[in-house]
Amino acid sequence: MVAKATWNTFRAGYEWDVLDREAGHIGITVDLHRNGLGATARLQDNPRAGFARFDYTHRLTIPTIGVAGEKSLTRWLSVSGDIVLLRLDRRRSGKFRDVDVFATARMTQWLGARVGYQTRLLDYAITSESNAVPAGSVVHEETGRLRSQAPYVGLAVRF
Repeated sequence: MVAKATWNTFRAGYEWDVLDREAGHIGITVDLHRNGLGATARLQDNPRAGFARFDYTHRLTIPTIGVAGEKSLTRWLSVSGDIVLLRLDRRRSGKFRDVDVFATARMTQWLGARVGYQTRLLDYAITSESNAVPAGSVVHEETGRLRSQAPYVGLAVRF
């Protein structure tokens, strides 16, 4: 069997600094997390029978509220972290956790290079009903659990 899974994420949001000092700040975040899930599996039971193939794709947009903090080490270097505390979409069950710890080296007032470590957990269960069958409706449920932990490098843009 050959299998491949992908989990692409994109996050956009706003941070409101509740406590803001020269040495750092603590704030509340409101974010939209866009998750693209994909999986492909190929199974060969019998060389003469050929291959069986399974493809799956799904996109989830998850609104969240969290907490963020930053400590300035120098004018150009800071260490930060943020965590998602509450998932706001009640249509779907499951949980979403996103914990991010990173350091940012500022190149200008608005642009910086970032290196960090992030861990994400996504449990989801989506139930949908279809009236495609003439005799009645069909209930379809998708469930899954994804976990990702990895270092990363990126850019930070601030306004």
